[in-house]
Amino acid sequence: MRISGLSCGPWLLKQDGTAPDVCHAIGNAAATYGTQLKLIRLDVNLRRDDEDSETPSRWNLQATASENPDLSSKDDAGERVYRGPLEWFQAAESGEIGLAVPTVGALIVVSLPRDVYEGKKTSSGKVRTREYPLLESTDTTIEKTDTRHWESISAMTVASDDESKLSSLHLGTSGGHAAIKELIEFNDTQDDGLLSPPPWKSQFDAMRESFDIDHDLGGLAIGRIWGLAAYGGLIAVAFTLHPGDMIEYRTGSQERTIIVFSKANLHQHPQAPSFLRELPVFTSDFLRLRREVVLRFTLRSLDYDDRNPWYQKLVYTAACCALVESQDEYLLLQARKVFEWLATATGVDLTEELTKCSTPGNKIESKPAEQLNGAGGHIFEKCDICQAGVAWYSAQEAQCAGGHLFVRCSLSFFSIQEPGVSKFCSDCSTEYLNEDALAQLHGRELQSAYKKLSTVFDTCIYCGGKFRA
Repeated sequence: MRISGLSCGPWLLKQDGTAPDVCHAIGNAAATYGTQLKLIRLDVNLRRDDEDSETPSRWNLQATASENPDLSSKDDAGERVYRGPLEWFQAAESGEIGLAVPTVGALIVVSLPRDVYEGKKTSSGKVRTREYPLLESTDTTIEKTDTRHWESISAMTVASDDESKLSSLHLGTSGGHAAIKELIEFNDTQDDGLLSPPPWKSQFDAMRESFDIDHDLGGLAIGRIWGLAAYGGLIAVAFTLHPGDMIEYRTGSQERTIIVFSKANLHQHPQAPSFLRELPVFTSDFLRLRREVVLRFTLRSLDYDDRNPWYQKLVYTAACCALVESQDEYLLLQARKVFEWLATATGVDLTEELTKCSTPGNKIESKPAEQLNGAGGHIFEKCDICQAGVAWYSAQEAQCAGGHLFVRCSLSFFSIQEPGVSKFCSDCSTEYLNEDALAQLHGRELQSAYKKLSTVFDTCIYCGGKFRA
């Protein structure tokens, strides 16, 4: 039989007043041996060996090991199948020592009173167990279901908060299920017997969904959690991503293990390191105000002498964005000035835009083919797929008259219609046009028009994160 989990519990130190040179320590090592849980008690005596006067600092170590019978004598011990990692913890008030043990479809928490842990008493009635089922949905706001998650627990760790003296157990399975349990007193009647989603679950799900979209898996992507570690109020999670319900073809060079960092508890406020920043709440008002900062810069720095067609398209796009969502009267006034300048400089008909500058919250219909191909038509967006006009109704997405949908760049507000021309925020994954890629596809005119904007806003306008390709 194989040992699939091995963990040593806390060491309890005792000093004998009659023999100050002797230190006595008791500990327990737990192992999942085959499908059984074994507990080995270790008694260690550390005595100063001063028989040799030349080396008085030497120590003599004596240790004995014996199986703790209390777990194996439990009535349900033989009925359960134990397999996987083990994790010890200790209650702050009662001093009871607990052991978290994975079983099929559930987590078992075993409570050992100190006298049983030390081997003073061997009454199995003092050893208590509690089962926490692994449910596919732990959201208590919806109707509860009894659907179990049957993948084995592959990683566990205990995170402690020095301020509140509370601990929390984090676990993950090879099927991507993640859960957390606040380790309160074992006899607490308020324990509902349910596990909750951990703080890092959202990061894990976001990366799994991104992997699913990138590989067109139709929602079948799965993540496998292989490791958890806690330190200073932080949690590190190691996992891999895979296609589900299909054969996976992957070479060694494509193997990736992803590690994400998160707070161990949402209620904690640890001194976060520089690499762990809390993202702002992306409400509609917050997003609008951040976009208005970009619009104010673009519209206020209007260059009336610039005849670059891409620059004219850039300021037209910014003015349309202000017309659609801005509630700032100054921006609406600047948008009117842009439309008037473009109408004079290019001869384009902007009657619709000018009539809508007096009130916020407008929509600009897609332009007909005659206007797209007429004088000044270069300032309008066209669909690269069907050559139809693109309507203006949102600062985040664009849709042409033919129904093709695109994401808008969060800096220039151009619709992104080509692959390989984007860069992303490394923190919130917001999409932007990559100025270097634009130069290769559209020449220097577009790059020069966009360069000034991307130089001023060289980090994400929403969260301040750095860009990645």
